Amino acid sequence: MADKKKDEASFGTKFKKIFGAFILCLIGVVLGSYVVSSFFAFGTLKIGNFGEIFANQQFKSIFMIISLIALVVMLIMFSNHAFKFNEKPKAKVETKGGISKYYDTHWITNEELKTNPDFKFHYYEDLHKSDNIGIPIRAELINGRLNVNMYKPIHTLVIGTTGAGKTTQFIDPTIQILSESHAKPCIVVTDPKGEIYDNHSEKLRKNGYRVLTFDLKEPFKSACWNPMTRAYELNERAMNLNREVVVHHNDDPRDFSLKCVSQVYYGEWYEFDGFAFSDVQTLNSHQASLKQILKTEAFEELKDIASVLCPIESSQDPIWDRGARDLVLGTMLAMLEDSENPELGMTKDKFNFYNLAQILALKDNDAYNPFKTLTEYFQGRDEHSKATQLANQVLTNADKTKMSYMGIVANRMGLFSDMGVCYATSVNEMDLKTFTDQPTAIFIKIPDEKTTRHPIATMFVSQLYKILVDVANKRGGELPKTVYFLLDEFGNMPKIENFETIITVARSRKIFFTLILQSYAQLTIKYGQDVSATVKDNCNIHIFIASNDDGTKEEFSKRCGNISVETETTSVSKGGEEGAKESKSVNVQLDTRPLIYPAELGALKPNSGECIVSILQRNPIRAVFTPSYKCSVYDMSKAPADNSLPNQLDESKAYYDIRIRNQKVLRKAPANPNGGSNNNPFDF
Repeated sequence: MADKKKDEASFGTKFKKIFGAFILCLIGVVLGSYVVSSFFAFGTLKIGNFGEIFANQQFKSIFMIISLIALVVMLIMFSNHAFKFNEKPKAKVETKGGISKYYDTHWITNEELKTNPDFKFHYYEDLHKSDNIGIPIRAELINGRLNVNMYKPIHTLVIGTTGAGKTTQFIDPTIQILSESHAKPCIVVTDPKGEIYDNHSEKLRKNGYRVLTFDLKEPFKSACWNPMTRAYELNERAMNLNREVVVHHNDDPRDFSLKCVSQVYYGEWYEFDGFAFSDVQTLNSHQASLKQILKTEAFEELKDIASVLCPIESSQDPIWDRGARDLVLGTMLAMLEDSENPELGMTKDKFNFYNLAQILALKDNDAYNPFKTLTEYFQGRDEHSKATQLANQVLTNADKTKMSYMGIVANRMGLFSDMGVCYATSVNEMDLKTFTDQPTAIFIKIPDEKTTRHPIATMFVSQLYKILVDVANKRGGELPKTVYFLLDEFGNMPKIENFETIITVARSRKIFFTLILQSYAQLTIKYGQDVSATVKDNCNIHIFIASNDDGTKEEFSKRCGNISVETETTSVSKGGEEGAKESKSVNVQLDTRPLIYPAELGALKPNSGECIVSILQRNPIRAVFTPSYKCSVYDMSKAPADNSLPNQLDESKAYYDIRIRNQKVLRKAPANPNGGSNNNPFDF
């Protein structure tokens, strides 16, 4: 209220000054015209002939000319200073370099939200005609119409503590708005309870979406996805590149839209990998190079999987976690090497987590050498085998050290004692390479009570991102459809390796992440100070719904900027003598305060729909996302009940027995399934 009175007083003072200047200018014009006319009429200045001069036609002409000149001068002066008329005092801020800067911030008004094209205003009922969409920053129901604002697609970070209404205030509106648009982008949602799928899958299908689910909540009913399949396919291609060669006879390479690597082509030439080769030597050289690239990509895929399965949890003594990770990675690589020999029987359907866990859990009935079979599994391989190199870092240690490593491995592989996870990851039923060929939404259902299954969800997100980047690279750098990742409870998911690089690179491929956290601290704890800072810097939109974390509220308050305020101090002093007069001094000081205090952020009512939106290089917005349960314009028809019967993993068909592999490769006698030696009947 005090600020308003000061603004009104300031306006009144400025108006009086302008009005006074206008009166003075008018008097000056009249007097100037009189003086000039007097000289023209009498050759000298005469005082007293007012009536005669004012009636003179010459006076009127001169008056008009001088008035026009004065008007032009006043307009120029006014236009140069008009911006100061309504300008509030600016806040003074000292930079690190000691240079003073002046700036102020304010809340974006509803008028700006409607008229500024950067904020992409739409009425919900008009979205089906629009491709001009982005991240929703407002979805407010006013008089029965949903007013929607969006900002250009960019990474976004949403702060909402448990029970604050982040699903009904942000996730639900975002899915409804994006799927209602004419653009129909692809959507990836982590769904901690399965409720998001239940509320939106029917609407998505009605709007032409292909809806997929990877259900870790009810894995025996889920479509299967094997994270190891991609590495298998990369390696399989590397080993069979000759199958892709097309031999041409007397054809012109230019007729096939191929890149020509030679100037002259004779009767026979070879088509491979988009190139036309005139001779076998050049073809073989290119194949050798591509084979190395593909095998490296397969290695990196398995390395990322091992990093999720065996995170480095101890920063003080990471050697144990690293050793466990190396053995897990080495085992996957050994399985991959086995797939190159058809006689061993390591097929694509057996290259999975179930067999990885079975191999690492195998112990011989020999108290002195319980890991003999496992150790032999890494023998009989190529001298440059990475599998052997990695595994031997653990298996060649002293017995006590080896047992310590194997204890950590057993703990990490405990996830796969869950047969539901083994079934859901046993084979690959989803072709993610076609994800953006049509409007597609995929829901990753994650049981919030079974955190052991969460690493699989992290692998899914990471691998889908890499597949999308590959698709984009083959299409000139961009995907055919924009993809939005809505990652609810991102802070509770296991760490995604190299996420700081992922979020930096994704934008140019039309891949955008929305990370939903309970606090900034949650991100820092999971990813560390440096990576979390990079992630936050790459999220140009931050939306605050609610948080109990004081540090988060302080940081978000700073993001919103400061405003300037005038503080007026009155000092009264009186002389010591009796009857002395009082003297007053008034001191007006310009000061700054946050546009919104941390305490005000903490006072936002949960589930009220009110939130604060901070956008890079924009003034903040007091936005409203009307909760989905109050918006009848949304179509949140429940998905029909799933009455399908659960499936099961046929272990007899899925199992890969490394003892049989050892027999074939090492040319040993058949293994005794009960352990011990077959040569001595008394050797138990």
